[in-house]
Order: sequence, then structure tokens, then C-alpha cells
Amino acid sequence: MIFVTGIDTGVGKTLVSAIAVHALGATYWKPIQAGDLHQSDSMIVHELTNCAIVPEKVRLKRACSPHAAAAQEETLIRLKEIQPPNRRPLVVEGAGGIMAPINMKETMLDLMIHLQMPVLLTARHYLGSINHTLMTLTLLRERVPILGIVYSGQVTWSSRDVVRSQFPEVPDFQIPNLDKVDAHAITCQAHRFAPVLKQWVARWQAHRNES
Repeated sequence: MIFVTGIDTGVGKTLVSAIAVHALGATYWKPIQAGDLHQSDSMIVHELTNCAIVPEKVRLKRACSPHAAAAQEETLIRLKEIQPPNRRPLVVEGAGGIMAPINMKETMLDLMIHLQMPVLLTARHYLGSINHTLMTLTLLRERVPILGIVYSGQVTWSSRDVVRSQFPEVPDFQIPNLDKVDAHAITCQAHRFAPVLKQWVARWQAHRNES
């Protein structure tokens, strides 16, 4: 099982999730969907990969932080009620960044810890992205296993070097800007990423078995 998260909202988590799903022949699950119910991330990933989809546990109408969207609908997201489906391999996509609140006390990071999954971090270059990447990695390293970083789009080498110097144990991979995001593009990138991702997963499994 893999949990795909990002350094922020809109950095390419769904794209990376689709590529990871295709690379592993996995089932896709987004536990919490806030907004865009007519064209959800589950629908997008299915259209791009034709993979098996597990329905969302929580579906909220408003496109905002899960805790706020839930409050608007007078409901409460309870972490203990979100249990992973019995599907393997499984790719899980989070909502927003790792500190996006699920309720007034718990965040996406708490969900990752609860599900006990290694994390695939999605990053994208923009002003402030180094700060967001380093902060996210710092919080993740203290609490959950990190499989690696996937840079979505153009990478500034100097930025990547900073991340590598502070987190030399975390491998990285780049998915270039895609002229068109369709099933063919996903297949091509999945073929590139598959051997790398499988190596990352195998390394994590070996480390887990040793500990």
C-alpha cells in the first residue's frame, strides 16, 4: 500500500497517483473527496488508467479543507471510521498537504499514521516550494516511512540539490511537463516509473522486515 501526498494543494498528486496505479497494477482509493463530485479524482484516475476504484469514504460538496467542508454539511469526519479496503496493491491519495485538517484535532498526517502506509511525496517547483518540501519531509520523517519524492513538472536543479543535501536518504524521480494528460501519456510515464517505484517499495519492505 502507498499513500500519495503533496507539499501543497495542486502540485500533481492525482497525476502521480494515476501513474503509480498504472505502474503497480494497483487499485486506487481516495478516502476523502472535497468538491468536484461531478468530476472527482477517482473518476479522473479511472479514465486515465481503467483501474479498479474503491469508492470514497467521505464525499463533501464544497472544495475546501475537509474539516470546513464537513462542518458546512453539519457532519464530522472521524479518523477511526476510515479503514483501508482489503485490496493489494493499493494506492491511496490524500487531500491537500499533510497538515490539511480532517477535523478540529486531526490532519492528513494523522490519517497516514492511522493507515500505516509508506508515503510517496509529490512536489512541484514554485516560489516557496523548497520551504514546503523541506518542512513536509521533516514532519514525515519523524512519523511515517518515506518511499521517495516525485517532482511533477519542471525541476530547478539547485532546488533539488538543497533537498538532496538535507535528505540524502530520500530518493527522487521526475515526471516532466506533459503536453497532454491522457491514457497514453500515463502509460508512457508509468513504464518509466515502474522499475523505480518497485525498487523503492522493495527497499521499504526489506527495511520493515529487518526492524
